[in-house]
Amino acid sequence: MKKWMMAIIAIVFCFSLSGIPIIAEAAHGMGSDDVVIARKFKGEVTGVDLQSQTIFVKQGAIIFNAAFDEKTSIQKEKEIKTINDVKAGQKVTIRYFEVGGKNVARIIIINP
Repeated sequence: MKKWMMAIIAIVFCFSLSGIPIIAEAAHGMGSDDVVIARKFKGEVTGVDLQSQTIFVKQGAIIFNAAFDEKTSIQKEKEIKTINDVKAGQKVTIRYFEVGGKNVARIIIINP
């Protein structure tokens, strides 16, 4: 009975490691060989620089910036939007990856 239990634990452990390549693949698609972790930041938009493709968001005393590109999805109440729909003063949630010390937005959600 104990041998079967050890075999089951070993199999479960192997399957639990299968999520690691998914994170690595997300990083690979972004041009980095480093494993990255998805993060989230909420705050108020203070500006959008279309030339440098950067969004600036403030939460309290913290100023956060993230790059965006053609892979960045922008949504408002389940509607697809563009970066031109993001305005200063709006509340947003940004889901991003940190790649090489740079924040890269994958999803920008405009909050109601």
